[in-house]
Amino acid sequence: MSTKKEIQNISVELFANLGYTGTSISQIVKKVGIKKASFYSHYENKESLLMDVVYIMTSEHLIYVRQTLEERIRGDIESKLYHCFLKFIQDSLDDTPANKLFNQVTLNPPLENKGEIHEIINACSNEVDQMFSEVIREGQKKENITTDFTAEDIVYNYFSLIEGVSLSQKFYSQDIGQIEKAWKIFWRGIKENS
Repeated sequence: MSTKKEIQNISVELFANLGYTGTSISQIVKKVGIKKASFYSHYENKESLLMDVVYIMTSEHLIYVRQTLEERIRGDIESKLYHCFLKFIQDSLDDTPANKLFNQVTLNPPLENKGEIHEIINACSNEVDQMFSEVIREGQKKENITTDFTAEDIVYNYFSLIEGVSLSQKFYSQDIGQIEKAWKIFWRGIKENS
């Protein structure tokens, strides 16, 4: 693994566990096992490292979303959406350093990088929304999904449901039955009643 990649990986772990402001360059270089001069040959400062990490995380997220959608490329619209629904909830419950850091920078970004971080995350979110809007429009064309709502409105509610169920599962219960019920109610609301 390259030194730069190791700096990124260690910084994700430290930023996630100690917070961005609670992590120093000294802590990063000590854990990587390099001198500060080596850090500065890769990054101008801690802010540039964070921005690089956020960019990498969002790029990897987009690849993951595409792959998740393609896993069910031959399935019907409902199974494709349901597969992603379950997978995204499951992933959000994984307490990995990358998930922790992503949640931190999304909900409470460092002030000096707030605007830039929001731009990167919003661009990623918009691209994900576009991917799912295409799936919804495909379902509307095949008359599987109602045209009473726009694809964008359905996608907004789809991800709102995922976020709500994820939080509920994280803080209240890990009941798969509740996840199933939430899905059935959502699907009943968007499917075309022929």
